[in-house]
Amino acid sequence: MTAVQTLTEQNLQSVLNFDGKDDYISLPPSSFGGAMTIETWVYLENSSHHWQRIVDFGNGPGKENIVFAWRATTGKMALHTRRGNAATEILTNEIFPTKTWVHVVAVNDGNGNAHIYWNGELKVSGGNHICPANVTRNNLYIGRSNWNCDGYFIGKMAELRIWNNARSEEEIKRNMNHHLTGKEEGLIAYLPLNGDALDHSSHSNNGTLHGATWTKDNVDFCEPLKADVGIAEIVYHGHVKRTQSDEYIEIRNGGNIAADLSNWKVTSTGKNQIFAFPEGTSLAAGQMIRVYTNETHQESGGFSFDSKTAIWNDKGDMGKLLDSEGNEVSSFSYSNR
Repeated sequence: MTAVQTLTEQNLQSVLNFDGKDDYISLPPSSFGGAMTIETWVYLENSSHHWQRIVDFGNGPGKENIVFAWRATTGKMALHTRRGNAATEILTNEIFPTKTWVHVVAVNDGNGNAHIYWNGELKVSGGNHICPANVTRNNLYIGRSNWNCDGYFIGKMAELRIWNNARSEEEIKRNMNHHLTGKEEGLIAYLPLNGDALDHSSHSNNGTLHGATWTKDNVDFCEPLKADVGIAEIVYHGHVKRTQSDEYIEIRNGGNIAADLSNWKVTSTGKNQIFAFPEGTSLAAGQMIRVYTNETHQESGGFSFDSKTAIWNDKGDMGKLLDSEGNEVSSFSYSNR
């Protein structure tokens, strides 16, 4: 049995609000180029705000810029790429809708083809598009331009993702309504923007907030945030004679947000042993931790019952996971008779 710990009500989540005056996020300098995809959810307040950006990655105005923005005051969305003295751009025919959440994607396949999608629907494609040079870009802005004369983004943003590959229409549609694990192939930055500007990929491209503020919104376009914690496995045949110190119980979070395991307990029914997780223990989404009988393994959390005798009966037993209030969250039984 596994209990789902829901952490939202009516899918109310934190999103980042930009005032259109001086709010933005900066990312650390990074080297990248070639094929790439930029995607995010945006709630735009005013489509005619002059040259407002989703992102502008470059080294100043006109210096290796990758720009995903609204062109001038037209309300039309553009993907603009500069390499040396050359520049190319694709531009939507439609004016962007305001005061509603829209999933937007810009794709450059590195072979001259570029595309813009809204809510999974292709809005414009173009050929002979410049491939971004593989250089270090020092000014990586979200919501701000490298040109001082341009406006700042005005609206809300969530689920920003940057890939070093060209996402297909099918891949875009498959993932646009789901949170990511951060381990997806080609993902070089993943900022869910649901309470912090941290990069949830493995690349540590953590954002720094400049004035933008958090607000709650009913994010009905994306699955609810929840932790799904349960016992995944009990290894009861140890290799260490007599003490079987290398046996363990494994706890896994199959949800899409970290779970606070402070003061949660693991019990064995047969030996009546109890282990309590210390204050501050957190289990990240998609990750596991193990509690060993009498060993510590830092790669799986470093937890141990510190028992000098075997805990898990080879003939059969049951492990239970209890929350901080003593409620049973998960149980796992086995029999070898």
